[in-house]
Amino acid sequence: MNLRNKLLLSFLIFIAALVALGVWSALSLRELGDVSRRIIAHNYDSVVAAQDMKESLERMDSAALFLLLGDRNRAMAQFNQHRARFDAAFEKAAGNITEPGEAEIIDAIRSDRDEYYRRFETFIAEGERRRPDDYFRRLEPLFNKIRAECDQLLQLNQRAMAAKSEQAAGVA
Repeated sequence: MNLRNKLLLSFLIFIAALVALGVWSALSLRELGDVSRRIIAHNYDSVVAAQDMKESLERMDSAALFLLLGDRNRAMAQFNQHRARFDAAFEKAAGNITEPGEAEIIDAIRSDRDEYYRRFETFIAEGERRRPDDYFRRLEPLFNKIRAECDQLLQLNQRAMAAKSEQAAGVA
């Protein structure tokens, strides 16, 4: 084998190694992109939904206080608006169950939400018979429980996002 053929063979081996490295890099970048998309698809939507539920729940709780202060129209407008927002966020979270334990949290929120709505409607119907301690006995404990469940949902998905982010860093 002459020098020219040896140089040509060496050059071809170099080109083949460069092509293999390029293919491997492209596949690694694609896998990294897939991990990022999974983080967003699986957890980000649930995080946003949990935050929206907490915010709407707090606005509904404020509506109960408006009722106690005698501003029924403002209370009802705020309650109805944020009930719809809470329900929309809840449906988004319920349709995006991706983590172990998430379904149980969603079921607990659903059950407690329904009970909160029943209690709130009773609270509204009581009218002038309504007393401040009715709020503290019936609504506030359930409000705190639902808020804690929304926090659990939020934390579960945030932990999953962090774990998947570490996985993406490992791929990178």
